[in-house]
Amino acid sequence: MLVDIILLIACLLVLSVFWFEHFRPHRKKAVRVNCVNNVRQVALAYRIWAGDNGDLYPMEVFTNSAGRPAFTDTNGAWRYFQVMSNELSTPRLLVCPQDFGRRAATNFTTDLDNQKLSYFIGLSARCDTTNLLLAGDRNLVANSARAGNQLSIGVNESIHWTEDIHRFQGNVALTDGSVLSLGPSTPANWFGSNNWLLFP
Repeated sequence: MLVDIILLIACLLVLSVFWFEHFRPHRKKAVRVNCVNNVRQVALAYRIWAGDNGDLYPMEVFTNSAGRPAFTDTNGAWRYFQVMSNELSTPRLLVCPQDFGRRAATNFTTDLDNQKLSYFIGLSARCDTTNLLLAGDRNLVANSARAGNQLSIGVNESIHWTEDIHRFQGNVALTDGSVLSLGPSTPANWFGSNNWLLFP
Protein backbone atom coordinates (compact mmCIF):
# COMPACT_ATOMS: atom_id res chain seq x y z
CA MET A 1 0.00 0.00 0.00
CA LEU A 2 2.79 2.42 0.90
CA VAL A 3 4.64 1.55 -2.31
CA ASP A 4 1.48 2.33 -4.33
CA ILE A 5 1.16 5.74 -2.68
CA ILE A 6 4.83 6.54 -3.33
CA LEU A 7 4.46 5.48 -6.98
CA LEU A 8 1.34 7.63 -7.34
CA ILE A 9 3.11 10.67 -5.88
CA ALA A 10 6.11 10.06 -8.15
CA CYS A 11 3.83 9.84 -11.20
CA LEU A 12 2.08 13.07 -10.23
CA LEU A 13 5.44 14.80 -9.82
CA VAL A 14 6.63 13.63 -13.23
CA LEU A 15 3.35 14.76 -14.83
CA SER A 16 3.51 18.19 -13.19
CA VAL A 17 7.11 18.72 -14.35
CA PHE A 18 6.12 17.57 -17.85
CA TRP A 19 3.18 19.99 -17.90
CA PHE A 20 5.28 22.90 -16.69
CA GLU A 21 8.07 22.25 -19.17
CA HIS A 22 5.85 21.69 -22.18
CA PHE A 23 2.67 23.73 -21.81
CA ARG A 24 3.23 26.73 -19.54
CA PRO A 25 5.92 28.41 -21.72
CA HIS A 26 3.61 28.13 -24.72
CA ARG A 27 0.84 29.85 -22.80
CA LYS A 28 3.14 32.72 -21.83
CA LYS A 29 4.27 33.03 -25.44
CA ALA A 30 0.65 33.01 -26.65
CA VAL A 31 -0.26 35.81 -24.22
CA ARG A 32 2.72 37.86 -25.43
CA VAL A 33 1.63 37.30 -29.04
CA ASN A 34 -1.87 38.51 -28.12
CA CYS A 35 -0.40 41.69 -26.65
CA VAL A 36 1.72 42.29 -29.76
CA ASN A 37 -1.41 41.79 -31.84
CA ASN A 38 -3.31 44.35 -29.72
CA VAL A 39 -0.53 46.92 -30.18
CA ARG A 40 -0.49 46.17 -33.92
CA GLN A 41 -4.28 46.73 -34.09
CA VAL A 42 -3.88 50.03 -32.23
CA ALA A 43 -1.18 51.14 -34.71
CA LEU A 44 -3.41 50.15 -37.63
CA ALA A 45 -6.32 52.11 -36.13
CA TYR A 46 -4.10 55.21 -35.93
CA ARG A 47 -3.08 54.82 -39.57
CA ILE A 48 -6.66 54.32 -40.80
CA TRP A 49 -7.91 57.27 -38.73
CA ALA A 50 -5.12 59.47 -40.08
CA GLY A 51 -5.96 58.38 -43.64
CA ASP A 52 -9.47 59.73 -43.14
CA ASN A 53 -8.27 62.94 -41.46
CA GLY A 54 -5.69 64.54 -43.72
CA ASP A 55 -2.83 62.24 -42.68
CA LEU A 56 -2.95 63.59 -39.14
CA TYR A 57 -3.10 61.55 -35.95
CA PRO A 58 -5.66 62.51 -33.27
CA MET A 59 -2.86 64.16 -31.26
CA GLU A 60 -2.27 66.55 -34.20
CA VAL A 61 -5.95 67.29 -34.81
CA PHE A 62 -7.15 67.88 -31.25
CA THR A 63 -4.92 70.73 -30.12
CA ASN A 64 -5.14 73.71 -27.79
CA SER A 65 -4.69 77.39 -28.70
CA ALA A 66 -0.90 76.95 -28.62
CA GLY A 67 -1.12 74.13 -31.17
CA ARG A 68 -0.12 71.49 -28.60
CA PRO A 69 -2.07 68.25 -28.04
CA ALA A 70 -5.23 69.11 -26.11
CA PHE A 71 -5.73 66.08 -23.87
CA THR A 72 -2.51 65.96 -21.86
CA ASP A 73 -4.05 66.32 -18.40
CA THR A 74 -3.75 63.44 -15.95
CA ASN A 75 -7.01 61.86 -17.11
CA GLY A 76 -6.89 62.65 -20.83
CA ALA A 77 -5.14 59.73 -22.54
CA TRP A 78 -8.33 57.75 -23.15
CA ARG A 79 -9.79 60.54 -25.30
CA TYR A 80 -7.28 59.87 -28.09
CA PHE A 81 -8.39 56.25 -28.24
CA GLN A 82 -12.06 57.16 -27.96
CA VAL A 83 -11.98 59.22 -31.18
CA MET A 84 -10.69 56.11 -32.98
CA SER A 85 -13.54 53.90 -31.76
CA ASN A 86 -14.72 53.11 -35.30
CA GLU A 87 -11.23 51.96 -36.28
CA LEU A 88 -10.59 49.99 -33.09
CA SER A 89 -13.95 48.14 -33.12
CA THR A 90 -13.67 47.01 -29.47
CA PRO A 91 -12.19 48.58 -26.30
CA ARG A 92 -10.73 45.17 -25.42
CA LEU A 93 -7.83 45.96 -27.76
CA LEU A 94 -6.75 48.72 -25.38
CA VAL A 95 -5.82 46.34 -22.54
CA CYS A 96 -2.92 43.94 -22.72
CA PRO A 97 -3.95 40.39 -21.72
CA GLN A 98 -0.93 40.31 -19.39
CA ASP A 99 -1.79 43.63 -17.67
CA PHE A 100 -3.56 42.27 -14.61
CA GLY A 101 -3.83 45.75 -13.10
CA ARG A 102 -6.29 46.87 -15.79
CA ARG A 103 -9.59 45.58 -17.11
CA ALA A 104 -11.10 46.35 -20.49
CA ALA A 105 -13.87 48.89 -20.86
CA THR A 106 -17.26 47.60 -21.96
CA ASN A 107 -17.78 50.46 -24.42
CA PHE A 108 -16.12 53.58 -25.83
CA THR A 109 -18.64 56.09 -24.48
CA THR A 110 -19.54 55.72 -20.80
CA ASP A 111 -17.02 53.16 -19.54
CA LEU A 112 -13.69 54.16 -21.09
CA ASP A 113 -11.13 55.99 -18.93
CA ASN A 114 -7.39 55.91 -18.22
CA GLN A 115 -7.76 52.95 -15.85
CA LYS A 116 -8.95 50.84 -18.80
CA LEU A 117 -5.84 51.41 -20.92
CA SER A 118 -2.57 49.48 -21.07
CA TYR A 119 -0.85 51.62 -23.68
CA PHE A 120 0.84 55.01 -23.74
CA ILE A 121 0.32 57.56 -26.52
CA GLY A 122 3.12 59.13 -28.53
CA LEU A 123 2.14 62.81 -28.51
CA SER A 124 4.96 63.75 -30.89
CA ALA A 125 4.04 61.05 -33.45
CA ARG A 126 3.51 62.26 -37.00
CA CYS A 127 2.47 60.37 -40.15
CA ASP A 128 5.38 61.80 -42.11
CA THR A 129 7.95 60.22 -39.78
CA THR A 130 8.93 56.56 -39.73
CA ASN A 131 10.34 55.74 -36.34
CA LEU A 132 8.75 57.86 -33.59
CA LEU A 133 6.92 56.05 -30.81
CA LEU A 134 3.19 55.90 -31.52
CA ALA A 135 1.97 53.63 -28.69
CA GLY A 136 3.25 50.91 -26.37
CA ASP A 137 3.02 49.15 -23.04
CA ARG A 138 2.49 51.55 -20.15
CA ASN A 139 5.29 50.11 -18.01
CA LEU A 140 7.96 51.96 -20.01
CA VAL A 141 10.39 54.16 -18.07
CA ALA A 142 13.43 56.20 -19.06
CA ASN A 143 16.44 57.89 -17.49
CA SER A 144 14.39 61.08 -17.10
CA ALA A 145 11.47 61.10 -14.69
CA ARG A 146 7.83 61.45 -15.67
CA ALA A 147 6.21 64.81 -15.12
CA GLY A 148 2.80 63.67 -13.94
CA ASN A 149 1.58 61.35 -16.66
CA GLN A 150 3.96 62.71 -19.33
CA LEU A 151 7.48 61.68 -20.26
CA SER A 152 9.85 63.40 -22.66
CA ILE A 153 12.67 61.12 -23.83
CA GLY A 154 15.82 62.66 -25.28
CA VAL A 155 18.14 60.97 -27.78
CA ASN A 156 20.92 60.32 -25.25
CA GLU A 157 18.69 58.34 -22.91
CA SER A 158 17.65 54.72 -22.86
CA ILE A 159 14.24 53.28 -22.21
CA HIS A 160 13.54 50.41 -19.85
CA TRP A 161 10.57 48.32 -18.79
CA THR A 162 9.43 47.68 -15.24
CA GLU A 163 8.64 44.22 -13.96
CA ASP A 164 4.91 44.80 -14.49
CA ILE A 165 3.12 43.29 -17.49
CA HIS A 166 5.93 41.48 -19.41
CA ARG A 167 8.68 41.26 -16.77
CA PHE A 168 11.20 43.87 -17.92
CA GLN A 169 10.12 43.66 -21.56
CA GLY A 170 7.61 45.59 -23.62
CA ASN A 171 6.00 46.23 -26.99
CA VAL A 172 5.92 49.47 -28.96
CA ALA A 173 4.25 50.60 -32.18
CA LEU A 174 6.11 53.04 -34.40
CA THR A 175 4.70 55.70 -36.70
CA ASP A 176 5.38 53.54 -39.76
CA GLY A 177 2.93 50.95 -38.34
CA SER A 178 5.57 48.42 -37.29
CA VAL A 179 5.53 46.80 -33.85
CA LEU A 180 8.63 45.84 -31.88
CA SER A 181 9.05 43.61 -28.84
CA LEU A 182 11.90 45.05 -26.81
CA GLY A 183 14.10 43.75 -24.03
CA PRO A 184 15.18 45.35 -20.76
CA SER A 185 17.07 48.37 -22.18
CA THR A 186 16.93 50.12 -25.55
CA PRO A 187 18.69 53.32 -26.70
CA ALA A 188 16.11 56.07 -27.18
CA ASN A 189 17.87 57.28 -30.34
CA TRP A 190 16.38 54.26 -32.12
CA PHE A 191 13.13 56.24 -32.06
CA GLY A 192 13.89 59.60 -33.62
CA SER A 193 15.17 62.78 -32.06
CA ASN A 194 12.64 63.22 -29.26
CA ASN A 195 9.53 61.43 -28.03
CA TRP A 196 6.87 63.03 -25.88
CA LEU A 197 4.66 60.33 -24.34
CA LEU A 198 1.35 60.43 -22.48
CA PHE A 199 0.61 57.62 -20.02
CA PRO A 200 -2.80 56.45 -18.79
